[in-house]
Amino acid sequence: MLNKIPIAAITGGRGLVGVAISIKLIKLGWDIKILSRCGSLSGSKLEKFKKHITIIESDISDKKNLHNFVDGVDAIFHCAGEIYNNKKMYSTNVEGTRDILEASKKSKASFFCYISSAGVVGPSSDVLVTEEIECHPQNTYEKTKYEAEILVKNAVLDMSVCILRPTNVVSKDKIGVLSLAITNGWYDKVKVFLKGGEATHLIHVEDVANAAIYFMSNYLSGTHVYFVSIDENDGNTLSIMYNLCRSMCGYDNKVLYVMPLFVPYLLRTIFRGRCLYGNRVFSNKKIINSGFVFEYNMIDIIEEICINTPPR
Repeated sequence: MLNKIPIAAITGGRGLVGVAISIKLIKLGWDIKILSRCGSLSGSKLEKFKKHITIIESDISDKKNLHNFVDGVDAIFHCAGEIYNNKKMYSTNVEGTRDILEASKKSKASFFCYISSAGVVGPSSDVLVTEEIECHPQNTYEKTKYEAEILVKNAVLDMSVCILRPTNVVSKDKIGVLSLAITNGWYDKVKVFLKGGEATHLIHVEDVANAAIYFMSNYLSGTHVYFVSIDENDGNTLSIMYNLCRSMCGYDNKVLYVMPLFVPYLLRTIFRGRCLYGNRVFSNKKIINSGFVFEYNMIDIIEEICINTPPR
């Protein structure tokens, strides 16, 4: 008798984290179900793996299709989320999570992973931010992601449940704040001068995917929350990373002086309201103590980006 191929259901399967998780699982011998409004993988990184992928062409609000989506799967990864459109954030981030949880309760899956965000913490008086700190989300995205976290915690799923809070996710194709060192125009230099003393909170997408699969493979009963962060590594400020990126590519022009931390904090507070102070870092002690090992440190991230996108 042939061994059954395990199947994972992934919402947001065409997004940055969803794609990374999908590829890793397929390479581990899994088949994948993706919930997507687009029924084609054409032009996607997943296209070459299409024989291992079933697309459920649907919106996350379609409850009937959600039950079909999770039927027969062994693990569920909820990566879908609205980042840009405030008007859609509640329906996608909160109601979508509620609906996928209801469908998951009727599935036979043994693992549920929710990809949240470190941003749910909001402003904190603690320099080292841990998972135990009370959350005070400020903007709509943070509030809806945190409300979704609460739904996951209260769902009491009969499976191992993991909530991951990655910091600012980057990859060789989505380089985030390191684009300042790549384009290196006058505006970029001013931004580094202004915010150079602040933490960048970068994390590689491969480590987010690795963490999700690690907790799937290392069963823990109940619900557990982890920051996915390398903030505690040395050299995590914007100016250090900017200068290192420029240096790795053979450029001498570096930022030698940056404004004190209170300056960008004050400006953000004026224009956006309460926010996280620039020297706050998200602790990775809990996830490391679980046995997880990060693949990428800060230098690895910069090296990969410099190789693929050399600065001008």
